[in-house]
Amino acid sequence: MNIILTGVTGNLGAEIGRKLLSKNYGVVPVLSSQESLGKLKTSFNNLSSFKEVVFCDLVKDPLPSFVIKNASAIIHCAGIVHFHDAKDSNQRMMMNLIKHINNSDIQLSYASTAYLYKPNQEPFSNQYEEDKSKAEEILINSKVSSTIFRPSILTGHSRTGEIINFSGFYLALGAFIKALNSTNDVVRFPKLSGYVNLVPVDIAANVMVIVIIWVVLLMFIMMLVGF
Repeated sequence: MNIILTGVTGNLGAEIGRKLLSKNYGVVPVLSSQESLGKLKTSFNNLSSFKEVVFCDLVKDPLPSFVIKNASAIIHCAGIVHFHDAKDSNQRMMMNLIKHINNSDIQLSYASTAYLYKPNQEPFSNQYEEDKSKAEEILINSKVSSTIFRPSILTGHSRTGEIINFSGFYLALGAFIKALNSTNDVVRFPKLSGYVNLVPVDIAANVMVIVIIWVVLLMFIMMLVGF
């Protein structure tokens, strides 16, 4: 089984890539530029593990049809994360991703974000959330067989703490620590109670891979029996 994987140089995409390779699935990474190749080499060391590496900036260009020809599934982990200047980047990526698979049997799994869920119909907090929500709508309204995942804030590996990109949660944490270190004043934290929805990246990736493989196999069985 060959699986196309976007966002492979990100935290979630890299972890999913490792898990797929460990299960001997054929992985075809899609990179936005040649510059990303260095990051891929850093994360995986041996690029010969991949079926092939494809270069395509999905914000600008459709995924080439020749890439899709021998694939059973696409896992879309790539995303443009600019909270206040996202515009429609994630929507364009989705449209370019599904352009050549609208009438195919390929299963597309999309890593969205848990922060699209708003109780009591609350408005979006930023452009990124709105952009991701509209990207979901594009996928849902297409003819593509799909599964949408909404992982929460990703943290390092549950056992080692390892993470390849210090983004998201770690950027906020780093800014907080930097602010503390920039003053000689004694800081007392207020007594607060609350919850932060965090999930280790390996656990999120493991759940996604299990679900994706089962969905693809189920679709294959349904095609065999003519369902």
